[in-house]
Amino acid sequence: MDAHGTEAARRTWPLTPTAAGEPGRPLHLGTLCAPLEAVCTDVFFLDLALYDGAGTPLAGNRYLCSRTTDLAPLLDLPPARIEAVAEPHEGSDDRGRIRLRHVDGPAATGLLLEDARPYDRPGWAVFGDNVIDLLPGEETSVDVVWREAPPDDRVVRVSGWNTGERHVR
Repeated sequence: MDAHGTEAARRTWPLTPTAAGEPGRPLHLGTLCAPLEAVCTDVFFLDLALYDGAGTPLAGNRYLCSRTTDLAPLLDLPPARIEAVAEPHEGSDDRGRIRLRHVDGPAATGLLLEDARPYDRPGWAVFGDNVIDLLPGEETSVDVVWREAPPDDRVVRVSGWNTGERHVR
């Protein structure tokens, strides 16, 4: 998909028990080819996903790529606007969630979540995911566990390659 979320190519390969091969070993299921002209932006993304037989996602990865010889097009990527909201986790004072939503512009790349408090403050934050790319209109939630950090002193910094920095509590 390009930086605007337009799909350039899609392939699906079924994995049958007889084709699964030896556990823990890589398996070649197919090849995805798309002409670079099909991608409308110099920055694009390769999404890989594994689904079970019912269509439920089991695992996935998104890879940032470039139509050029390097990632220099990131320097020219227009700003993206995201929304970041902290949400409590029911039943736990030490757990929460940061909801990230793409609001405007091209893909928001390299979204990084960090404990925004000074280093000498007690405790730390552990994030369930990090360095996230959001395509236009996408939304995701990232779990956060606060270890030994006082509840009234928890601040998360959200920044990205082409987004402004913001703090959420």
